[in-house]
Amino acid sequence: MRIMIAQRQEGEPSIAGLLRRHRCTVESVQTTQDLLDWAQNGQWDCLVLDDRLDGLDPVRRLRSARCGLPILLLSSSADARGRVRALDAGADDCLSRPFFPDELVARVRALTRRQGEFVPDQITAGDLLLDRRSFRLCCRDRWIRLGNRELQLIELLARHQGQFLSTEQLMDQIWGCSSGAEISVVWTNISYLRRRLQQLGSSAKIILSRGRGYLLECP
Repeated sequence: MRIMIAQRQEGEPSIAGLLRRHRCTVESVQTTQDLLDWAQNGQWDCLVLDDRLDGLDPVRRLRSARCGLPILLLSSSADARGRVRALDAGADDCLSRPFFPDELVARVRALTRRQGEFVPDQITAGDLLLDRRSFRLCCRDRWIRLGNRELQLIELLARHQGQFLSTEQLMDQIWGCSSGAEISVVWTNISYLRRRLQQLGSSAKIILSRGRGYLLECP
């Protein structure tokens, strides 16, 4: 993987070393202009951007220039509103400081796996409408705001309608094999999602088949 790191100063030099230990090629820039010059040459798989480098302005400028490089934003904000603002600005994922090193690696891997895939902002599945930008799951005139993991789970299931996904596949795609999370987080978040579907009154169901995995059934 070819990763660009953009931060005003080497405040967290371990990031580059961490990614290199995971066999990534890493380049660091320290100004927004250098980032804009380097990011669009097509040589990078992911950008790790520290928001202390001019806030969300680099994200907005990259997206206005139609740069599709996946962006993982290292955020100074730990609250949900800050994360939503980052995602609305065009970041693909947001990780609040302080963070666990393995989680950063897992999120970079998840973003690079998705690169090249076109994923619309809105995804339909049966009577459900998932709005990825606002984190809303809607059913007719009802809607509910999802957490980040819930959104990633329902998105993955919706994009693979009619296909069973194993617990291990969900774990790897969303949490990453290096995240340190227990496999039980998949079961817990599936349980949350099932309650969300009931609250919305949706006819969609998450089916479990032993030995095969989970499937989003949309009558």
